[in-house]
Amino acid sequence: MTAKTGLGRLSQIRKLRELSWHENMEHKPGIYLLRGMKDGNVKYVGHSPTDLREFMLIKESQLVDRHFLFYNHRHADNADHAFEIVCMFYHQCTKTLPVSGQFRPLFAALLGAFLQNLG
Repeated sequence: MTAKTGLGRLSQIRKLRELSWHENMEHKPGIYLLRGMKDGNVKYVGHSPTDLREFMLIKESQLVDRHFLFYNHRHADNADHAFEIVCMFYHQCTKTLPVSGQFRPLFAALLGAFLQNLG
C-alpha cells in the first residue's frame, strides 16, 4: 500500500466521558487516539472502518474503565483510508505506547547477537 495521505489534522483533545456532546464526530470511518491525561502521551491508537461515532459511544464506558480519559480523532474518506491513517499514527506514537514496546530493544539486541554468532 502506498501512502496517499499525511497524518492530517486531529480534533482537539477532549474528555471521553463527554463524547456524546461532541458534535464534530461524525458517523463515518475514522481513527482515534486515547490518553490517560489531557497533556499525556498517547496510550492507544485505533480506528473504526465504518462509523467512528457509534463505535466510540458503544465502547466509551469500557475505555474509561481502562483509564483512558481523553481522546482526539480524525475522520477518513473510507475504511482503507482509516486503516492507512491509523497505521501512520501507530508508527508515529509507538515510542509512547506502553508495555508492548518495553522489551523490544532487549529482544532486538539478543536477536542481533544470535544472528551474528551464526555467521
